[in-house]
Amino acid sequence: MPGLTPDRSSANILIVHHDSAAHFLSATFPTLRRYEESANIVFAHALKLLGSEAALTGCHFTNESDVSTWWKQETRPPSSAPPPSSVSQGHVVGPRASIGRPRTITITTTTTTTVAASGNEPFWLTVWSSPSPFIPPTLDVVLSCLNWTLGDYPIFLWTPKSPTSVSPSWLTPRIEVLAERLLEMVPPQRVFSIFGMTQLVKSFSRYWSDLVKCPIEPEPFYAAYYSFCNPETFKESSSGGDSLPRGDSIRRAKTEDLAAVAQLCKEFADDSVRLPSSSFANPAVSLAY
Repeated sequence: MPGLTPDRSSANILIVHHDSAAHFLSATFPTLRRYEESANIVFAHALKLLGSEAALTGCHFTNESDVSTWWKQETRPPSSAPPPSSVSQGHVVGPRASIGRPRTITITTTTTTTVAASGNEPFWLTVWSSPSPFIPPTLDVVLSCLNWTLGDYPIFLWTPKSPTSVSPSWLTPRIEVLAERLLEMVPPQRVFSIFGMTQLVKSFSRYWSDLVKCPIEPEPFYAAYYSFCNPETFKESSSGGDSLPRGDSIRRAKTEDLAAVAQLCKEFADDSVRLPSSSFANPAVSLAY
């Protein structure tokens, strides 16, 4: 079940476990929609799991006020006392940090503490922060742990922040709590590949490698630049040799383009290097960014 973990920082850093696409999107939909161009992977996966019909007609997470309401519901005190053998809603457990490290406390939103995810059930972890307990937190980092018909996806990381605004002092405490929470939920072998913005992937991989004592592959499994253009930003090559062929044009994709795009994706996948099966038995983190 979902859980909230206020964590070790004066900036009031929180980590939230979402065990369903609906719960994840209830908190993140406005931010993901606002940064849809860079959030396309985590956003699309969540919408697919939720179901296109529910996403288009039945969603209630459409604006910031809805998210504020969601936070109030998630953090409201319990309405009745649970049995003595259970951990009550909003129960604080801590401190559990070692000497020299800020303390960590855990607040659960169910009547039992959150335990490791069973099987291959998809889940998301989100990191939030606020300068004050009286100010609604903002979304900082998203981690998704999902699977599909052919097996497990890589671990996906995303942040709404631009690469130039991500500093080590901001990133480190968020990555640490994210990795530590993930380790509580999955075995190390599940984290065979990590995909996301370069700073996120490298920072997370280094800390994860230290946590589970596994090596990092020296060469990224997949490295690419993320970019886009439209008719207004596209510029012809000054040399003239790389201009569009006669009759070609740049336009927004249509549904009718699906077959051609699928063929291009298949050709790309056929040419891609596969992760060796031994990676799952002897885990080594493979980077993708």
